[in-house]
Amino acid sequence: MKKISLSSSLKNLVLVTSFCLSAFAAQASCVYESFQGWKDCFVKDKLSTNANGVDIEVFQSAQFKPRVIELDKKQPEKKLTFAQYLKIIGIQQKVADGKAFYAKHRELADSISSEYGVPASVMVALVGMESHYGTIQGNFNTVDALATLSYEGRRKNFFEKELINLLHIARNENLTYDDFKGSWAGAMGQVQFMPSSYLSYAVDYDRDGKSDIWGSVPDALASAANYLNRNGWRSDNHGIEKIKSSIRPEGCAASEQICKVNDHMRLIFLKDHDTIGAFKVGRNFEVLMKWNRSLYFGLGVLMIAKEIENS
Repeated sequence: MKKISLSSSLKNLVLVTSFCLSAFAAQASCVYESFQGWKDCFVKDKLSTNANGVDIEVFQSAQFKPRVIELDKKQPEKKLTFAQYLKIIGIQQKVADGKAFYAKHRELADSISSEYGVPASVMVALVGMESHYGTIQGNFNTVDALATLSYEGRRKNFFEKELINLLHIARNENLTYDDFKGSWAGAMGQVQFMPSSYLSYAVDYDRDGKSDIWGSVPDALASAANYLNRNGWRSDNHGIEKIKSSIRPEGCAASEQICKVNDHMRLIFLKDHDTIGAFKVGRNFEVLMKWNRSLYFGLGVLMIAKEIENS
């Protein structure tokens, strides 16, 4: 009987197949069927390479929170009109409390305004919109929230990056697991910064060694001002005016909600079911849209700021 031997090409195929199987096995070596299993994999695959910059002990305290998943998957039953939105956020109360907040912190807010070139009224309005002047910051532990959302996997890459950023904050600021409070989506403090925004814009304005956007009004206001300043805020028109005419200027397509009239002015068109609302705003509105992509949010900020300035 003739002896059969592997050809060199077949030998190479066997070697390549063996290598691919080994690589696949290595890639798939960290599998999990539970939240704890995912945590073990996350430490091995993601945190071990950041060991000098993250607080792994804080991460180990993370707990799975089903309520976070419920909120992440919840869809609004209907699209709100702008009038309905203003009612839900309690715009009149936000204006009243914003005036009181500014009166209490006027000297501080004006000092920060001079330093960063951002109106005090806008900083105050942002804190009002995000946390009702620090009184509603969210009751979720943000370590739990971000770990739960990372484990769920719907926006895995985004939330894993924010979780790692959060653990950098824990190490940098010497914070513990219990120090992190915020929204179910991981936004934190009086300005509701995601961890990435915190790392980029949070300010230790009161110079106590921590950028405390949770408990320090100076740090919260200065962090808001720093965000706007570094994202292109200009010290000119930031007002808001409701306009009667909904006629679009030439070059403004019917589908556009933000129309540039000139270098200083924008028109905002809102489709509220059978009616169309229009507002005239300054170019700084585009900076507010970097903070929050909601037209309603940006208009709400400017409405509060205008009332504070008129008080």
